[in-house]
Amino acid sequence: MRRIGIIIIAFLLLASCKRENQSKDPDPGKVVTAHFSFTTAPMQLKGVATRSTPSSTVDDQQITDMWVLQFDNSGTFLRKSYSHNINPAAFEVSLVPNVTGATSNIYFIANSGSQIATPANEAAFKTQVKAIASETDLMINGSVGKKSIPMFGQLLTQTVPANGYITTMNVTMTRMLAQVDFTYTVDASITSSFTLEQARMCNVPTSMQYYTPGTGNFPATPSSTTVINLPLETATAPGPTTVTFYLPDNRRGVGTNTAGTNERLKSGVDYATYIELIGHTTTGAPDVDEVRYRIYPGVDNYNDYNIVRNTRYSLSTTLKGILSSDSRVYVVGKANCCMLKPGGYAYLSVKRANESALGTQIADVSTGWKAAINWQTAAELVKLDYSTYLSSGFFKVTAPSTTAKGNAEVVVTDAAGTNVLWSWHIWVTDYDPAISNDVLNGNTWMQYNLGATAPANGSNSFATSGGLMYQWGRKDPFPNSNTVGDNGAPIALSGFTMPAYSELATTAVTNDTYVKYADVSQTAIGYASQLACSVKYPMLFLANWAGSTATATAYSNVAGGLNAWGGEYGDQKSVYDPCSKGWRVPSGKKASTTYVSPWSTWTTIPVIATSNTAYAVWQSTVGYYPFSGIRGDGGGGGAFSSLVGSFCCSWSASVSNNYAYCLILSSDYAAPGRNLSRASGFSVRCVKAW
Repeated sequence: MRRIGIIIIAFLLLASCKRENQSKDPDPGKVVTAHFSFTTAPMQLKGVATRSTPSSTVDDQQITDMWVLQFDNSGTFLRKSYSHNINPAAFEVSLVPNVTGATSNIYFIANSGSQIATPANEAAFKTQVKAIASETDLMINGSVGKKSIPMFGQLLTQTVPANGYITTMNVTMTRMLAQVDFTYTVDASITSSFTLEQARMCNVPTSMQYYTPGTGNFPATPSSTTVINLPLETATAPGPTTVTFYLPDNRRGVGTNTAGTNERLKSGVDYATYIELIGHTTTGAPDVDEVRYRIYPGVDNYNDYNIVRNTRYSLSTTLKGILSSDSRVYVVGKANCCMLKPGGYAYLSVKRANESALGTQIADVSTGWKAAINWQTAAELVKLDYSTYLSSGFFKVTAPSTTAKGNAEVVVTDAAGTNVLWSWHIWVTDYDPAISNDVLNGNTWMQYNLGATAPANGSNSFATSGGLMYQWGRKDPFPNSNTVGDNGAPIALSGFTMPAYSELATTAVTNDTYVKYADVSQTAIGYASQLACSVKYPMLFLANWAGSTATATAYSNVAGGLNAWGGEYGDQKSVYDPCSKGWRVPSGKKASTTYVSPWSTWTTIPVIATSNTAYAVWQSTVGYYPFSGIRGDGGGGGAFSSLVGSFCCSWSASVSNNYAYCLILSSDYAAPGRNLSRASGFSVRCVKAW
């Protein structure tokens, strides 16, 4: 009969062990009993804040189950066993006795809660990991309703004798997880302008190694598929509020902030674990900025990015504002137009795709989407990075050149890259409307047409100051033309691929190099689906278009698209408004409660002080409007550019029955309150949002 020896082991973290000598080789197949007891080592404390109370749902001392793996001194696997509901003070396990002159390395894994595969040898065991698919995989249920933390211990170069009772040996067990206690507070000075919503831990490795990692970065080769974000938790403000996380090793080394101890420069390194606080500003709806604060645990608050097992990190933060120089702060915009200075960058939130009448298009903004450049007026005018920020639900847009100006359109699609779910106009310009503007007729006006690369000042041509074209009540721009007259070629775009428009094959008509048009009233689209069609196909010009909020033909009621751009004064800026954050399409009732044109009170019969083939100027204080022409309404004349160099129209947000109010200027004619087809493509001059 096969004999098994038993060794009794006492588990003490960092404890000594007693070795017994062996007098002769054991019989083949014999095992002996060993006796052990276990003690848990204290955690190391890192951080500068006061220690918080440990989580009431976790017992970081208890040992409930145990795996034991034995290897000889050549690394050969000898034995593996599992025990449940053990007594840590007196644990017995069967081991294989060593042959003469050999020793054993014995490894102990407690509270792992999973089957440990039999390793090929000791070297293979040292790289074995437990998969972590979610936070629940980190710990197992222990006694009295509390979680047990996985632990690791070892006894090296032990001689397991063939005969005789082996006295109890002590084993020191170290936790395989780190503990992070994080306390946050929202300062009273910002509670009226900022709302904190959620908190979570990000970049948690998807595996936990049993054997304690050596020096250097670990995991060695992380990627976006080897880290996860823990679930979002509702944040409590103003606090102070303390949350506790348990995390596997993620040792990412140190960063580049070696010059001092400025914690605002602790901006992260690739795949470093961080705590994210998410909130939003409370003014400027619907373009409120999403604000994300990232706090990186580590040995220090400025340059260390190591999460090490059996270590307790204690840190705290107080949110006092949105400081642009703080590299840990991410201001994520939502406005459909992002003004970006040459050489600058911005972040855009994909949550905007869920805020229209189309409802939730991206159920989980941390996955299942891509970002791409739909077109740009010059190659590499802008660049995108979405993979780095995908799990946080936003992406980064950069204008790499410090001199190039122009326009681009970026889109968010489904994971397959097939369907556009939302799009943004990126306006690369050094123009700052907060500094250079005109205060007229009760509004603060931009001095640039939306999308222009030069100001409308009477000397710059319509080619640079004309900007882009918009159908009324729609967020996406169309390229204009720099060719004087009618049916001119549009400005050149880089990177644009004409969609197949497969479901619209019988109605989508080619208009020019980049634009096709289709009739909303046709059954292939239908008024109930015109918004969905306009979002999916931002470069499809739509005849008989009524506005983004319309579900029927155009009219001055809700179903007819009355509030597609926010309507009149007092109405909130629409989610479909094409202007940048803090600006909106003008409304007539800002100045008048009876006449709904923003230009109506400037003068009844405006005087054109200067006119030529480039500009019309209203008096000396009203501003310059370049003759950028129009795009037709998609009717019998299609949606071609026309009247370039001799005519301009500029939209308002106000409707007139089934039309919308606009400003018309030509070399010999001006109308401050005309109403024309909403399907026409006109310029937009934004005003400061009220």
